[in-house]
Amino acid sequence: KERALAVGIFNSGTAIGNAISLPIVSFVALAWGWRWAFVVTGAIGFVWVLIWLLFYRLPEAHPNITEAERALITSGDVEEAKTGTKVSIRTLLSMKETWGCIAARFFTDPISYFLAFWIPNYLQQERGFSLADLGTLAWIPYAVAALGNIASGAIPRFLIARGWSLNRARKTTMLVISCLMPVFLLMVTQVESWALALVLLSAITFGHAAWGNITLPAEVFPRHVVGSVSGFGGALGGLAGAATQRPIGWAVETLSFTPVFAACSVVYLVAFLLVHFLIGELGVIRRVKSEKV
Repeated sequence: KERALAVGIFNSGTAIGNAISLPIVSFVALAWGWRWAFVVTGAIGFVWVLIWLLFYRLPEAHPNITEAERALITSGDVEEAKTGTKVSIRTLLSMKETWGCIAARFFTDPISYFLAFWIPNYLQQERGFSLADLGTLAWIPYAVAALGNIASGAIPRFLIARGWSLNRARKTTMLVISCLMPVFLLMVTQVESWALALVLLSAITFGHAAWGNITLPAEVFPRHVVGSVSGFGGALGGLAGAATQRPIGWAVETLSFTPVFAACSVVYLVAFLLVHFLIGELGVIRRVKSEKV
């Protein structure tokens, strides 16, 4: 019941990074040139690695959580990884739930890449933003996306506290967002005001993040295989995201951003249906057969 919120919180870091980087990159590029923008952001990344190494601990060894909190974090698994056993890739790929998680990432990850990489270009090309304007305003949709990531777990948690099952809470949230996203995605291409366009872009990034595609494996699989299933989905989603960049570039250069937003508008309902029929009930951790090594 808590996994969606936990995943949403850590995944909000990606959006926060985007929000912070835009003003930094814009300032550095304007002051010292674009090469220094790469140097500064790369250096910040190394600093963050050091911080992570100093402070990150697994729940079993974390000094600042209670035994009750530790038990809550590790509860809910049907089985844990056992010494001398492993779960084969073939076993995982034979499960329709795995393909449901993969399908969710395959269809929605390209939108993640589009929103991350193309919003600044859209604001410059379609809304007349300068580089300074990007640093001042373009961080807003990404900051709102961070709130959406947290909402992906907080909204179902709120509903669960009022007696809903996790399956009903998560799927209702996903379905409502899937129905609203086409409205936002099509409206943003029609409004004339740059301010209203920025509001709609923020609604889009919030909804996309709140859909919660990255959370699904943790709601279906035991802890020791969540990483593998997430890896499959991330790999296929990344390939799909990479493959869509050239068509997006062609559409933007030849036509406009409108067909790209229109294409995105149909994806969420398709992904939701695949999740519903392939994964089935969320919140029930499946048994995964382990093999002797």
